[in-house]
Amino acid sequence: MFDALPYRTIVAVDFEFEFGGHDTFAAASRSGERPRPVCMVARELRSGQTWRLWRGEFGPLPPFPIGPMHCSWPITPAPNSVASAP
Repeated sequence: MFDALPYRTIVAVDFEFEFGGHDTFAAASRSGERPRPVCMVARELRSGQTWRLWRGEFGPLPPFPIGPMHCSWPITPAPNSVASAP
């Protein structure tokens, strides 16, 4: 499925965030606070290599390859999914 794509790596990335103790994303948005990443999981879709990082383990660059020959994208829930429900 991915063999026809011109990239060396194809990485799907997912983050979990906390919103400064607010009950909802909307309340955090009104406060002006930035969401803080709690953890990240990324998976290279061809090889299956997985990276897991927790708060305090994030560095200045992602743990997976980046650049013009590498493709990565965030996984986002659909607007009406359970993950985004208040």
